[in-house]
Amino acid sequence: MTKSFFHVHWTLFWVSHASRRKPELQSSNYWFRFPSSASCFLPVLALIIAAVQASADTYQLICENPLREYTVSFSDGDINIQLGTPDGTTLYRVLAVEETTERHVVVALTVNDGPTARLSLRPYLRMEYWSGNELFQTDACRVP
Repeated sequence: MTKSFFHVHWTLFWVSHASRRKPELQSSNYWFRFPSSASCFLPVLALIIAAVQASADTYQLICENPLREYTVSFSDGDINIQLGTPDGTTLYRVLAVEETTERHVVVALTVNDGPTARLSLRPYLRMEYWSGNELFQTDACRVP
């Protein structure tokens, strides 16, 4: 991402400075310089590229454990997974995110340094709870 970010900015800089025409027009003793249409368009293009790169996927799920259903909300780049129950909202702090073409997994720490939660978004929708190296609960999830 750093290479493409640098490449976009360098390209925008080069095009905006290399393509400027310098016609000058004398009017009422003032000199005007008109920038090219390409250099006027470049700031708009840069904003569009930045907005597309900054957009993040948001996931809203309903998961079910043996006692009840709860909602799970996560957006790429967030530092927390948000769980909602009728009793209130709980935040799990994100420790790691693995996103490949085959898998998208978010690992988080539950409240009060409790067990580790593992939210699988691809290929399966599920929430797993681990204590040490032992899986002790798996909750099935679905898209609302």
